[in-house]
Amino acid sequence: MLKKIIIPLLVLTLLCGCTKEENNTNTIDNKDSLSLKNELSITESSLIYKKLNIDCEEIKNIIDFNFYTPSFITTDGSLYLFSFDKLFKNSNKNCAKLETNTKFIKFIKNGIIDTDNNIYYIDNDTIKLYQSNIGMINMPYNISKDDYKNTFNNTNNTTEINIYYNNNKIYNYEDKTTIIFTPQKDEEISYVLDGTIKTNKAFYIYDIRVTNKEECTKYEDISCNYEKKYYLVKELSNYYDEILFYKNSNNLGILIDNNLNIFSNYLGG
Repeated sequence: MLKKIIIPLLVLTLLCGCTKEENNTNTIDNKDSLSLKNELSITESSLIYKKLNIDCEEIKNIIDFNFYTPSFITTDGSLYLFSFDKLFKNSNKNCAKLETNTKFIKFIKNGIIDTDNNIYYIDNDTIKLYQSNIGMINMPYNISKDDYKNTFNNTNNTTEINIYYNNNKIYNYEDKTTIIFTPQKDEEISYVLDGTIKTNKAFYIYDIRVTNKEECTKYEDISCNYEKKYYLVKELSNYYDEILFYKNSNNLGILIDNNLNIFSNYLGG
């Protein structure tokens, strides 16, 4: 009789134990999920990205984002206006497509590059072809038209350089020989977007940081030394597989996860 009682209890205990372990595992996964966060802190750069209430399903196909005139380009070459805090009347969303037959591939500052390397810009919600005697555009002046596709602009506080992407390396555009960034041996660059590099394993952002912080903050007679380069964004490494898109340019950032949650530190309209 005693054996008959013990065996069912043992089976019940084992079943309960398995269920409890599964629940704990799920709780840990959910706790670490990027989608459940309300903000994300990039401590080394003192950046805090807040989760925003955005309605824009079209952003799931994003390939580049522009902060000068908030807008983005999608994989099919379409161009959308974007608002961080308001809706567009014609779409009743935070984004609205600008109708045109032109297909775009990227932004350089507030210039928009099409598939034929022509430069456009947005003026009063209208796409206009840039001509040297018409309109104002904040394009780097010394970039050859043939290089638009592989050239990017890095601006960080008082520092500005144009970079050239070729053969899994980033070069200074001025001579195309000075290497600015080389990924690790097991890394391949997935995309370059101005101050942001995505590899197959990590994200990097162009930043200026103090190299002797402990000494120069402690001693009056020690000056701070600064280094400008692409730094690994350690805080994003745990969420790499959850991130659909990330771009940081001049300390303005936007991050979109696979569930289309959008995080940003942009305070404009």
